[in-house]
Amino acid sequence: MADLLMAQYRRIFEAEAISAAERAAGSLPGVRHVAVAFADMVGFTRLGEMLPPEDLEGLARQLAGVARTSRPRPHGSSRQSVMQ
Repeated sequence: MADLLMAQYRRIFEAEAISAAERAAGSLPGVRHVAVAFADMVGFTRLGEMLPPEDLEGLARQLAGVARTSRPRPHGSSRQSVMQ
């Protein structure tokens, strides 16, 4: 089992490895800039323990939709909001 796991990790890391030539060139094919957002919601873990997985997934999708449609602030600022 450990050998199988190591073989999987080796394939993943080899596929993700960046060569010295690619780093020196300064840009990698297929790479794009992305924005990452994180939201720490008070009570979400407890809610997840009480709701069926399908309901929790629906709620997560609705929250993601709200996040996608909100207007971003200028670079470097943060947005904090409380949902009741």
